[in-house]
Amino acid sequence: MKVFVIFLALVALAKGQFNPYYEDGRTVMAFLMDWKYSDIALECERFLGPKGYAGVQVSSPSENAIVSDPLRPWWERYHVVSYIIGSRSGTQDDFADMSARCNKCGVRVYVFTIFNNMGAFPDMVGTAGSTADGPSKSYPAVPYDSTNFHPSCPIQSYQHAFIVRNCENEGTPDLDQSQDYVREQIVAYLNNLISLGAAGFLIDSAKNMWPTDLKAIYSSLSNLNEDYGFSPNCRPFIYQDVIELGKEAVNKYEYLPLGDVTDYKVSYSLNSIFNGNKSLSVLATWGESLWNFIPSKSAVVFVENEQNEREGFYFGQVLNYKDGKPYIMAIAFLLAHPYGNPRIMSDFDWTDSDQGPPMDDNQNIISPTINKDGSCGDGWVCQHRWPQVCSMVTFRNQVGNSNFCNFWSNGNNQIAFAREGHGFIVFNNNDGKLWQTLPTTLPAGTYCDVITGYVKNNECTGNSIEVADDGTAEFIIYSDDPNGVIAIHIGQMLE
Repeated sequence: MKVFVIFLALVALAKGQFNPYYEDGRTVMAFLMDWKYSDIALECERFLGPKGYAGVQVSSPSENAIVSDPLRPWWERYHVVSYIIGSRSGTQDDFADMSARCNKCGVRVYVFTIFNNMGAFPDMVGTAGSTADGPSKSYPAVPYDSTNFHPSCPIQSYQHAFIVRNCENEGTPDLDQSQDYVREQIVAYLNNLISLGAAGFLIDSAKNMWPTDLKAIYSSLSNLNEDYGFSPNCRPFIYQDVIELGKEAVNKYEYLPLGDVTDYKVSYSLNSIFNGNKSLSVLATWGESLWNFIPSKSAVVFVENEQNEREGFYFGQVLNYKDGKPYIMAIAFLLAHPYGNPRIMSDFDWTDSDQGPPMDDNQNIISPTINKDGSCGDGWVCQHRWPQVCSMVTFRNQVGNSNFCNFWSNGNNQIAFAREGHGFIVFNNNDGKLWQTLPTTLPAGTYCDVITGYVKNNECTGNSIEVADDGTAEFIIYSDDPNGVIAIHIGQMLE
């Protein structure tokens, strides 16, 4: 009997880190990049929770080096100098308050964590006095010294796994996670965040660490804190950032046994297609089997993230909030299609690729203001609030696990497909008008196009679509439509 109990415990341990613990009917997380914890808590209460978001990813909470040239760039928070919870986003108490308030709203908190490396620059001093003093690699607030790092070497080739995992990523001192002491410090840091209500972690630069070391770290983590509403014996959700597009020594499949994985090929495929490099008709087969994507259940997917939209990794700039219609269509497709576990990027406005979040004269992050139309001000873009985006979050929640079917295309840049019995979506990326009668699989009735409006007092504030008794409906999207999308689902049907 004892052996059986131990076996069940090991099964729970193995499977737990693949579970994000989303509340039923919620399927999408948002990354509120560089938001203050107090603002995230408020946003959970006034928007993320009511709009059906499942989770919020927060920026690295660790004390980081202060970069003065360029002044306080977005990547400053990648340069960790200790595991103290203290940054421009707030303190440990602020973090705990945010977790409690977000969890009460059904929104789980996931933490961007950095422990492949420490901060790289000798002239940077953290807010608690920790320093990275160049070759000595001394971080007294952890503490780490030079013996806790791999020998200095640049990553000159991604064709050798040893170099990728033991050398310095972009010049940052590379921690040796094979050491018990280093693992203990990392586990203590992550367990502290778990005690403060975190539901899981994005593991930055996972490809730069040995899977065996990560497995040891993950297996040593505490269960989630029941004081924040989690059931007993819940393991933290793990999703690992692995930039891999093929022909490299390290590949994303090596990390699948350990947790979910970010699939950058999804981002670059959507960029290429919705930018017009390929026709939308190729999306008929889009998904894991023919596109070399990782299995859907294990994939965290996005149109863009904070790095590839700014730095143009590998294949040049990807779609972002500046791109208008193609960007909106790409997000709508990602959220309408059943593949993967989507994350929405919520950004601040930037004109320079180094630019950090909006700040005052004392370099404190400025809180976003909320305009009368629900959009953000004071330099915040807040894509998660865009009506076209949050309405598609609701679409995805509504269609659930329903079948992907009834794919139609004109052989070029007009497509449509159904989520059987629950939703239907149409795209026009052609220069000409789309005018088609298509089988929707939906019950007869009047539906509100959620891209342009919603049902209010049994009327649609946007465009209406009539579904006939045979399940067909007529769709018209003009070439100059600012969104290029029509989406309907049974949750926005007039009585």
